[in-house]
Amino acid sequence: MEHNLDELIICQHCSKLQKKVKLPKGKVAKCIECKSLLYRNINDSINRGLAFSITALILFIVANLFPIIKVSITGVENPLTIIEMIYTLFNEGFIVVGSILIVVLVIAPLSVLLFFILFVIFSYFKIFKKFTRVILSFLIISRDWEMVDIFAVSILVALVKLFGYAEVHFGLAAIALLLFVLVDIVFIKSIKSVELWDYYCAKFNSNKSSNIEKCICSEDKLISCEICESVNLKSNKDIYCRTCNNKISIDDNASMHRAWAMLITAMVFYVIANSYPILVINKFGHTEGSTIIGGAIALWEEGSYPISIIIFLASVFVPILKFILILYILINYKKPQVGSKKVDQVKLHHITEVIGPWSMIDVFVVSILAGVVHMSSVKITAGIGATAFVLMVFFTMLSAMSIDIRLIKERKYGNK
Repeated sequence: MEHNLDELIICQHCSKLQKKVKLPKGKVAKCIECKSLLYRNINDSINRGLAFSITALILFIVANLFPIIKVSITGVENPLTIIEMIYTLFNEGFIVVGSILIVVLVIAPLSVLLFFILFVIFSYFKIFKKFTRVILSFLIISRDWEMVDIFAVSILVALVKLFGYAEVHFGLAAIALLLFVLVDIVFIKSIKSVELWDYYCAKFNSNKSSNIEKCICSEDKLISCEICESVNLKSNKDIYCRTCNNKISIDDNASMHRAWAMLITAMVFYVIANSYPILVINKFGHTEGSTIIGGAIALWEEGSYPISIIIFLASVFVPILKFILILYILINYKKPQVGSKKVDQVKLHHITEVIGPWSMIDVFVVSILAGVVHMSSVKITAGIGATAFVLMVFFTMLSAMSIDIRLIKERKYGNK
């Protein structure tokens, strides 16, 4: 049977090819195989997203300009802002940690908001069509690297470590940060990529199938774009998406080789991160380092059981679990599987992408403590382990992103 390509959608979680249906207002469409959300029909979701993006931008500016917390130790008060925290890391020589934090806490969230606002405005007035397409692509990429919600949780963990040693007060920015996270998760991140691209095409009267009107409805002849989720016809060479012009690579070896390289690099950095202190405390001239596992044990011995468990899960259990899951996928993706197992590995891949960034909690906690405890008598700084750990998280995320989930479904190598 022949279908217009615009009538088809490929699930991003299990690669199941399906035909789009027109939804009533307020309804959602889910994948018939893995039950994940495909698309929605929400009244005025883009315009509402614009209003909430402007609100979130104001909250984000407040959260960065004013202190989040104020810590008082022996009568000396130290306020903490995100910018000052990052500056402290740069000033102490932790360029890598500071650089990654400025990306995930400042550049990525700010880019998401600004790109979204510009996208809606340009689309509404139907101007700068090619530029709008570019900023929409960057908007979708930036959403994967935003970690303000994880940072908010890290503040609570850091406060538990400070209680008993210092007097802590929440600042205006703490409220703004919490509201920003809620708005970002509920109203901005919830908008699917396919909704954004459909809005773009509708506003610019862009017919995605201008060059290809009909196709044979066969999964092995079609491929979806990772940026805009448009269905494209496969070719023997790399193609460019008919909607967003993103390059769609068909070099199966390249994606898996990149995943292996990134994973091995991440595992090396994880060994280093556990071999050196992630936190260094200088108290009255006496220096003491704390490793990842040592910090979790110390919190447990102090009676801070919930925080100790959080640190252990985020910094020990989650990285190891992610290594195991990615290794399992990379080793077994060539092997033919039957029944529901084809979906299982894709679900495992989705789990690695969801839990991966949460390993940053320990790095955020160290950065917060280093930002507020820096006096002549007591000073906390990041250790060498912090640099290795943040690089581990970075390369593990890149490894998971490099995996082409289409191969898990298609088993091309297994068929050769």
